[in-house]
Amino acid sequence: GTVFSFMDFQKIGFGLIDKKSKSSITINFYNVDSYYNGFLKKGEIYQNADGTTDTLKMNGELRSTTGNSFSKGMGAGIDFDYRIPMEWGNLKKATIQIIAKNIGLVNFHSGLQTYSFDSTFTYDGLKIKQLYGDKSIFKDNYSLMDLLHIHKSVHSKTIFLPGYFQVGKIVEENRSGKWQSFFGIRLYPSMSYIPMIYVGGQYTPAKWLEIGAQGSYGGFSNLRYGLYTNFKVKSFAIGIATQDLYGLVSKNGYGQSLLLRVRCKI
Repeated sequence: GTVFSFMDFQKIGFGLIDKKSKSSITINFYNVDSYYNGFLKKGEIYQNADGTTDTLKMNGELRSTTGNSFSKGMGAGIDFDYRIPMEWGNLKKATIQIIAKNIGLVNFHSGLQTYSFDSTFTYDGLKIKQLYGDKSIFKDNYSLMDLLHIHKSVHSKTIFLPGYFQVGKIVEENRSGKWQSFFGIRLYPSMSYIPMIYVGGQYTPAKWLEIGAQGSYGGFSNLRYGLYTNFKVKSFAIGIATQDLYGLVSKNGYGQSLLLRVRCKI
């Protein structure tokens, strides 16, 4: 029941922004320099009662890029940020944001190298003839992949980029009150990701300082707590945040998160 995926890519984009609503759309071009994806539906190792036989059962697949070139694949996609203004309690302004990142496709130049396996292998020791002669396991033509029934192939492959969608109420930049709430839901198109729901609040004790906290449930984990602070100095804003406070301060946490951001207003 294990699924994993990794993609390393660079992107450059060009887009348009509506100054009034701050909605935007960007067209991006991508270069992928590595990609790994795999799943294991079943993986068992067990031994019979008297300990004379070991059995391995496997069912799964592994796909990866090949070669040493910097560019293994290229693609195109879009980012968009659509903002809907609305009234929120006592006629105060609020904004609902619909955001999507890296929605598109990538094609690999030399295809993807694929290893697939669905087999049962039983080991009860080595025979003498397996140590020498034509069937020796030490000969150059001996194949462990054949023994384990692992099949290798290469095919052209076009896949979706690892994009995500998010819908939620966001914090207003120029609101006069000290307290604001935010909440929403985030979705990744992945079998290993469940929809993440988050809710939080921001406190603004001074024009130059913002402090926020949030709780979230779902995603690649269960319950997590986040914390952030944002300093404003003239035209610059410097932000420090963590999406997993417990993992940042304790070795018993399952994840670690530390985000740094610098923005300049022109």
